[in-house]
Amino acid sequence: MNSSSTRRDFVSRFLEVYKKDPDFVTSERALALTVANISAGSDTTAISLQSVFYFLLENPEELERLMTELDEQKRAGKFRRADGLVDWEEVQDLPVLGAATVLALGYDAMMCWKCVLYYS
Repeated sequence: MNSSSTRRDFVSRFLEVYKKDPDFVTSERALALTVANISAGSDTTAISLQSVFYFLLENPEELERLMTELDEQKRAGKFRRADGLVDWEEVQDLPVLGAATVLALGYDAMMCWKCVLYYS
């Protein structure tokens, strides 16, 4: 995976193309494309987060396992940030978090097919 310093977001890419060909990607088009990207992902993100929280609240033993896993990682110094937030690279391989997420997304028909395709 690329480090966060070398990753480019959509806005950076739109600006890059704008500098090369301002007639093709005008500032208005870059803004419209950026807003479209944000809108396109917001529903899926909200539904996914809702499903994960619902699953964990309906299964308190799994929530406890997840909290234990996160606490162990924190005590082991695996999280870099002092504000309590974690980066994706720090949690992407945690087994309980991964299982809870996959199970939660399986509750939601909109997301379930992605899990099936990914794990088959």
